[in-house]
Amino acid sequence: MTEKIREGDVYKVFTIDNTTFEIRFGYESPREKERGWEPTPIYPDFTKEPQYDLEGYPFVTVYQGICPHYKPRENVSGEEWCADCEWMEKHETYIGICRCKERRRKSTEVGENE
Repeated sequence: MTEKIREGDVYKVFTIDNTTFEIRFGYESPREKERGWEPTPIYPDFTKEPQYDLEGYPFVTVYQGICPHYKPRENVSGEEWCADCEWMEKHETYIGICRCKERRRKSTEVGENE
């Protein structure tokens, strides 16, 4: 018998460039919980809470909306997500680093993640 997944349970833990991410099960909205849906892995929202690698490049999720520096890869499906951008360097199933120099923090700002 498998144990039921509960809100707050750890889905996985991984490290990218000295930053550890702990992904937990939860809900994207209260409505999901009210409807009795099963909790799903909740990844960070880097648009609301930016985090940066050791070189000052921002972490992004593959399904994050594009920024003004979006440069589509060849053979893109037509959807415009970070995953379709040439600047996206994928490190984990849903998280990568945006290597666009325009989005990199200035050297004076590089330090601990916020």
